[in-house]
Amino acid sequence: AHRVSFETGARESEHWERGQRGKPTETLEFVIALKQQNVQQLEAMFWDVSNPKSSNYAKYLTLDEVHAMLAPKPEAVSTVTTWIKNAANLVSLSLEGEYIKVEMSLESAESVFQVKFHEYTHKRTQKRIIRAVDTYSLPSEVAEHVDLVFGIKHYPGIKPPTQKASKRSTEALYVTPTVIRQQYKIGDAAGKAANNSQNVAQFIGQYYSPGDLSEFFSLFWPKSTGNTPKVIGPNKSPAGVEASLDIQYIMSVGQGVPTVFWSNEGSNANQEPFLTWLLAMDKTADAPLVNSVSYGDTESSITSQYADRVEVEFKKQGVRGLSILFASGDSGVGGSTIGCSKFAPDWPATSPSITAVGGSTLGLFSSVETAAGLSSGGFSNYFGQPPYQSKQVQSYLSGSGSLPASHYYNATGRGFPDVAALAEGFVIVYDRITMPEVAGTSCASPTFAGVMSLLNDLRLQAGKPSLGFLNPILYQLAEDHPDAFFDVTSGSNPGCGTEGFEARKGWDPVTGLGTPVYEAMAK
Repeated sequence: AHRVSFETGARESEHWERGQRGKPTETLEFVIALKQQNVQQLEAMFWDVSNPKSSNYAKYLTLDEVHAMLAPKPEAVSTVTTWIKNAANLVSLSLEGEYIKVEMSLESAESVFQVKFHEYTHKRTQKRIIRAVDTYSLPSEVAEHVDLVFGIKHYPGIKPPTQKASKRSTEALYVTPTVIRQQYKIGDAAGKAANNSQNVAQFIGQYYSPGDLSEFFSLFWPKSTGNTPKVIGPNKSPAGVEASLDIQYIMSVGQGVPTVFWSNEGSNANQEPFLTWLLAMDKTADAPLVNSVSYGDTESSITSQYADRVEVEFKKQGVRGLSILFASGDSGVGGSTIGCSKFAPDWPATSPSITAVGGSTLGLFSSVETAAGLSSGGFSNYFGQPPYQSKQVQSYLSGSGSLPASHYYNATGRGFPDVAALAEGFVIVYDRITMPEVAGTSCASPTFAGVMSLLNDLRLQAGKPSLGFLNPILYQLAEDHPDAFFDVTSGSNPGCGTEGFEARKGWDPVTGLGTPVYEAMAK
């Protein structure tokens, strides 16, 4: 029978070392993404409900309405289910909305998908996963109903540890909730709406310590004392720096807003924690309204089928009125250190359907933020420029000031980040000890998310819906009320043997539109 290949452009990741063939008896889990109906309708609705100038602004759908709109054709479900039951020696099968989740032995999977599975070890963390070496395929009569199968090709992105800043001058400031609230004119604002919610999503064994969290509050933001997040998924010890940072800052900046700590990890060696979270959100009717995620990998490491399908997931969240913010990454313009010919943008920060948060830094005797050199930014090689930003991006590209040589980046691509917040010199409590000097855009994302939660709170108290997908309103706000952002105009994000892009007046691919001025935004 004729077979159709999927994700043909997938490459091995330089961060993972290929090892021996996987054990034939090991159980693997695959998620078969069925073709969805009405994807164009979803897309149109996503832009419509997110556009502050539309009469349908913030007229969101419920989870059930989203699923009803996208439900695969019944014959897609039956064809794929019948085939997999016959072709594989299944351990389990469950139909979840637009997905079929199956477990089978590695040996069975090799014959079903016609690939060879190997063990891969992450070079820095020694984490072990199982992935296919070659391109997988499906029989043509099945393939026509399937977008792709998760758990075969894509490598999970494992961020370098949130670093201590090496090149910071001694004049740089230690950042605490007090500093953030002063800098962003938040004052004593706190959440009051019971139906508000915010979340930090965690992957790859990142846990937080309740003891560290209450110690952090007592030292740095006593007003949040006694607040605890609702935990979804496993939370073991030891705690991770990333998770500690996320929960301590989203709960002190977004003080009083009900918070979720959502921990995701797969029990099978080929599962993708990031996908596990997206699919779990897709089953949660009262999912958190604001979600901060510090997760990413180079855009070139994912295939177009993968990116397109995740894009639909992001839009499904947006039409429900949920906001998703991603840390833009910590590698400046990115790219290898030697013989680099092209910048390497980070995905999902390059997705036009989420909000990418870059980083800034603050000197000791100044209230003027400059760009953090680590702040990932630039232009997508995959996604075109969305209309909400074209004016600002064009004005950057045609403005006075220098640009890197044009062969390094795709000037017609989606520009990122969208916004920024402080990203260096953060103080956290880790293992009951105060740890200063934490840096990375994973400091900025929960900070900006906390500010958005406070804005959502004002809306909810007034009986209005949540802000949902943020970018159209943020870019509109920057144009109509420039005082809503602190415009970062100095610094750059070096990489690939260049100085990277320079921060300038208006939007730039280092700090986006700038950092938030809560007081002005609240008006």
